[in-house]
Amino acid sequence: MKYSPIIPKGDNILKHYKDLDAIHELQDADETIIKYILLTYDPKSPFREIQDITQRKHEVLYFLQMDDNGKFPNEIKNIIQGKNEDVRIMINKIIRLFNSVKYSLLVSNIENFYRLLDSNDSDDIKIIRLLEKDIYETTNELLALDKNQQLLETTFRFIHKENLQLWRPEAIAHDIKAKRKVMSEQEKKVTYESLMEA
Repeated sequence: MKYSPIIPKGDNILKHYKDLDAIHELQDADETIIKYILLTYDPKSPFREIQDITQRKHEVLYFLQMDDNGKFPNEIKNIIQGKNEDVRIMINKIIRLFNSVKYSLLVSNIENFYRLLDSNDSDDIKIIRLLEKDIYETTNELLALDKNQQLLETTFRFIHKENLQLWRPEAIAHDIKAKRKVMSEQEKKVTYESLMEA
């Protein structure tokens, strides 16, 4: 696992992993919840062998002893059912660290999907269908097959917010200053189409 929750006794998981410590939303989080997210969603977690996401969540929670004589308190049930907004945000922050390339691809595909959505061009419609399929598959992979609707909505809202920040004037100025090329919409489309042909 990239961030094994098995750390030396007395050590704090955030202090043990600097990447996790850098996530603002984790600073006041219960360490057991962070371990739950890692064990449930890390692609290399031994619990990923359990395909059924609900069963996987239950097994992780039992392993972490978050049950009360085999039953889960309401606050834990809310986490299992994706009803806890704070935990959904933490999941999204952490999954980016597991596979930043996949996450970046998902962000890019969602951006292109919405940009092309109003098009009547038959080529664009084909691209939209491919993007939709790819978005679905990538999201499933990143979220470890967790199809909870609230978690999906949080993920897409989070990505949308990130995209808005990416295109703010300060962000563009920073890219130019760093001598990074800011691609035009047409260049993005050409790049995506060339990837699809490869």
